[in-house]
Amino acid sequence: MVSARGVLDRLMELSEEKLPADALYALRKSDTNELHIFLDKKNDAGCTTNGTNSLCTKIPLARSPSSLFRCKTEAEARIECAKAGRSVCGGCVVKLYTTY
Repeated sequence: MVSARGVLDRLMELSEEKLPADALYALRKSDTNELHIFLDKKNDAGCTTNGTNSLCTKIPLARSPSSLFRCKTEAEARIECAKAGRSVCGGCVVKLYTTY
């Protein structure tokens, strides 16, 4: 079992990594049925995931085959994640809400 201190330390590590101000986000369902947030980017073909891991860095893209939304702004992603509720990974949410 993970200690409360261990969880707090991990959340602090996540908050130290800065995301671009104009970042776009995707919410994807992992093979564990948990929802994770990924960085997205727009291109000529539409949206593509920008990177290989979720914001919490625990889930690789290959383990998250289906998207609930794509290419949302930070504000839009926050609203959609709030609607999805507790099934969204807490580590990803912390990273999405971190301000500098």
